[in-house]
Amino acid sequence: MKSSLKTTVGQLFSVFLLMAVGAFPFASNSSCAGDNIKPEKESLSESLAKLSDVSPYYSGISEGGGYTTSDTPLYINIGKYDIKAIMNNQRVWNVASLLEQMDKNKAAKLVQAEIKKAIPEYLKLYDFHMEESSPHFKIDKLAGKSSFCGPTIVNGNVPEGKIVIAGVKLKILSLVWISGLLEMNDNRELIESIAQLALKQRTDLYEDSTLHPFFKSGMLKLMSLYNRQIIGTGLLGTSSNKKHEKAILKSVGINWHVSPKATQKVVLTGLGVTIKIPAISTEGFTFKLLSPMNDKNFDLLLNKLNVPTE
Repeated sequence: MKSSLKTTVGQLFSVFLLMAVGAFPFASNSSCAGDNIKPEKESLSESLAKLSDVSPYYSGISEGGGYTTSDTPLYINIGKYDIKAIMNNQRVWNVASLLEQMDKNKAAKLVQAEIKKAIPEYLKLYDFHMEESSPHFKIDKLAGKSSFCGPTIVNGNVPEGKIVIAGVKLKILSLVWISGLLEMNDNRELIESIAQLALKQRTDLYEDSTLHPFFKSGMLKLMSLYNRQIIGTGLLGTSSNKKHEKAILKSVGINWHVSPKATQKVVLTGLGVTIKIPAISTEGFTFKLLSPMNDKNFDLLLNKLNVPTE
């Protein structure tokens, strides 16, 4: 399968995400490169370039109860896996805070450049994993088998600078979230393009009747960009029409998780993680993330925001 995308594609704060506890997919308990990063000593350009490093997203996160797949459509709270990883990476917080201190137009251009650089890397890896793995998960080949494994991702003990799909995917989603958080309206068209790509990934997998549901849900959760909460946050945050925001949220049936309080720790309520944040800016900003939503909610949100879906 080949995916396509348009060419145009503070001080930190207390975060209370009202999300259910869940197992984390294939996280490594062992020590890895992410344990020793010091983002507060990095320049913005260094932190942006290293956002593809996968280990800091998963460093210190235990496997918990293991990872399970479900049939499609994906359940409402599936976005928590990516969100937990992103919030765990101190480099993401450093980037967000440094960008917040800049002129918004210049900051938006930096984010655009990084996303446009990451997309081709991501698509190459996504297509590789689809082409490599999908033949092994055809329904006819698995007929009569009661158990099997896969797909999986590499997320720990990866050398700095080595690009794996989980890292570059989370870099893109982190920058989509930051664009919405900091209301970078200039990034709107690019985020719309990412939403279209994510929808294409969902449609292609949902509608492929030859693939086992276990594989389809696993690919969407672990390797696709289909994170409804993050993409929705990016789209709503970059919307120039703020006066209708409350009405849109009400009609879609979702709301904001908001925390304006500055702190040196991020507490992810319900996910069992307290993260120490490097001291950086003296000016805080309000944390925002949309609440979980299902496919129907997400499609309605795109419609209300006039996002082209074809």
